[in-house]
Amino acid sequence: MTHKQERVLIVDDLPEVLDLLVRTIRQSNSFCSVEAARTGKEALTRMSMSPPNILLLDYHLPDKNGLEICESVKHVPFLSSMKIFVMSGPLPMELQTRLQQAGVKGFLTKPIRPALLTQMLGLPKSKKPVTA
Repeated sequence: MTHKQERVLIVDDLPEVLDLLVRTIRQSNSFCSVEAARTGKEALTRMSMSPPNILLLDYHLPDKNGLEICESVKHVPFLSSMKIFVMSGPLPMELQTRLQQAGVKGFLTKPIRPALLTQMLGLPKSKKPVTA
């Protein structure tokens, strides 16, 4: 059985969080290509050059917030099928609704539990551990 390789882009301005999320996904799934970005601008550039299937997006970035990024990509045809998940502390219900209208499929509350992350993203599991 062959698996389609998923492309995941993780966006967070904190290097230690970014590193943890990248390692978590790589260790739990060998069928993924994982990239990282630390700003909204860098994320938008990476998405335009190499569109991911999944975007794991910190809501609070130094240059843009998650809603601005989601609204930027909402009407871009080659990004319209991308699954977007927003990471943050608790967000007001009104903001969650606006994010969902902008294409967000789910929310992860920080600190993120690795098991919940891999389950929510719905990635096929590796049959053997991935080595760094």
